[in-house]
Amino acid sequence: MFINAGICVLFQPIVLRWAELTSSKLCGIFGGVMFSIAFLIIGIHPSQPVMIISVMIMSFAELCTLPINGLLIMRAAPKHLIASYNGFTNLSLLGFSIGPVLGGYGLQFLGGQYVFLCVALLPLIIIWQYIKYVSD
Repeated sequence: MFINAGICVLFQPIVLRWAELTSSKLCGIFGGVMFSIAFLIIGIHPSQPVMIISVMIMSFAELCTLPINGLLIMRAAPKHLIASYNGFTNLSLLGFSIGPVLGGYGLQFLGGQYVFLCVALLPLIIIWQYIKYVSD
């Protein structure tokens, strides 16, 4: 948590400046690639130094992807449905309750490496969605 907070505080102005100069599509794709790499390296070599490096990569990925979510909603939603689209994105908060349960079952029955390797595939789906649906 300390590493994530430190990176976010120190590098947010730099990453936001970079994000302003590039397209939101590129920021989303870049962030998704970094999330996949972070989960992949944990799945391949689960050790404490690798996990620290992975958290650092995830922190930068978070800085690239989270700020553009609201912007993408504003661009994609019809004017009269913006509030509905914003409300729908709050369904992601269910992940905070469902994620630990599914992750716990995965860790218990499949093992940590397999779970992280499977989770590394999920950002690739998001990358495909950015490529297909986001126009910038």
